[in-house]
Amino acid sequence: MQIANLELSDIDVASLKLHKVVRRHIGGQDHSRWVLSGPTESNENGRLYYKIWNASYVRRDNIMGALESGFYDDRTVPALRALIFGRGVCRGYVMKECRPLKSFDPSFFRVVLDRTSDTKYFAVQFGHAHSMLCGSAMSMIDLEGVYPIEELGLVRRHYSAFANARYAEFVTALYRDLAGSGETTPSDPPLERHMSWRRHPFQKALVVASKHAGRVSARCAPRLTQLEV
Repeated sequence: MQIANLELSDIDVASLKLHKVVRRHIGGQDHSRWVLSGPTESNENGRLYYKIWNASYVRRDNIMGALESGFYDDRTVPALRALIFGRGVCRGYVMKECRPLKSFDPSFFRVVLDRTSDTKYFAVQFGHAHSMLCGSAMSMIDLEGVYPIEELGLVRRHYSAFANARYAEFVTALYRDLAGSGETTPSDPPLERHMSWRRHPFQKALVVASKHAGRVSARCAPRLTQLEV
């Protein structure tokens, strides 16, 4: 897959529109990131979205391994346009503007299963909520949460969780096949909690509030001072 490499110092970050801010450190790990957008440099419709993190970000290099392995390619991430680097360190990526899905195409799920099996990489957040339409093609988003299958145990240690239970089962089965009987298999990987308003109104309200806090903060009190540029 041919994508551009951009230098963070060449991006006028201050001129971009800030959409979301996540400032979070958990267990000594930096989970902070910023989502911004700006116009395209060509005649393409839509905007470009920039996801940027600091050099200490816990998943900063993961996306490069997924690209090198072929897990991320024109079929799984057609929206991906560029990687962002700063002094040789991966600092984020750029994607073309996408549209929300009305329904999840089972054939795309099959494509991702095949890529996972062939490349031995998996994207922990893969699922309906983390896939969108780029033109007429489906594309994965939130690309940095990707790991070699042999590092399945990092999902829990990075305080992450699978977005799709069926995909989690598939990845776990591949891990067990690779590890063989002589290796210790990690406990069942964590799953994102999907709560309904009807059954868990209070917990659901907290989840929704947390999810949108970064967007509200970006609109009301933009915070770029902690982003190292």
